[in-house]
Amino acid sequence: MADEAVALWPVLSQLQERARLVRPCSDEAARELALADRLAERDKNLPEAEIRRLLGEEIEAIRAEAIAKGAAIDDPIEAVVDD
Repeated sequence: MADEAVALWPVLSQLQERARLVRPCSDEAARELALADRLAERDKNLPEAEIRRLLGEEIEAIRAEAIAKGAAIDDPIEAVVDD
C-alpha cells in the first residue's frame, strides 16, 4: 500500500483542491478525501464480491494491528469483565 500511496501523490493535489471547493477543510482532511476519492475511482469496476473481500481483508488487518498494539479487545469476555 505504501508504494501505491507514493504513486498517487501527483494526483492528490488536484483532488485536494476539488475537496476544498466542495467544503472547506484542513490539509490533512483534504488529503484523506483525495486519497479516498482516488481509491474509489480505482476500484469502481471491481465486482461487488471482490470489493467485499478486499474490505474484509483490510478490516482484519487493521483489527490485528490494533490487537498487537493493545488498542483493541481481542476477547468479547474481556470487554465485559476487564475495565
